[in-house]
Amino acid sequence: MLTAKDLPGAKPVESFAQRLGFTRVRITTAKEKEILAIVGFWVLGKDARSAAPALIEIIKTRVGDSRKFPILCLFSIEADKTVMLPLLVSWLKDSDPSLAAGAAAELIRYYPEEAENAGVYKRFPGMKISTNAPDAK
Repeated sequence: MLTAKDLPGAKPVESFAQRLGFTRVRITTAKEKEILAIVGFWVLGKDARSAAPALIEIIKTRVGDSRKFPILCLFSIEADKTVMLPLLVSWLKDSDPSLAAGAAAELIRYYPEEAENAGVYKRFPGMKISTNAPDAK
């Protein structure tokens, strides 16, 4: 589902069939299939961890915004630290600022010590949480 592409001419065929009265004719788009994949991985959760290598390969073959669905699938299966940590650190250097910032946020959330070592707070100083709160008495 994550590698699905829209069929060429599918929309005109769907529209034509509906104009002829076939109201139940509906062609699922590639984006809808990607959303279904995310839901499927979310439902399976950790039971789908064996899909991590395939998801990583899909991510590597894509650029820009087209990576978001397989990345969400990877997070949905809660892949192991040995899988996620190298990916997140590599995404810090990505040319897409939203992917880099998202990777930084996830590193801070799940692997705070590794985030510090990877230089997250130097690259994204606004993400450093202040600990200057007064002590509770």
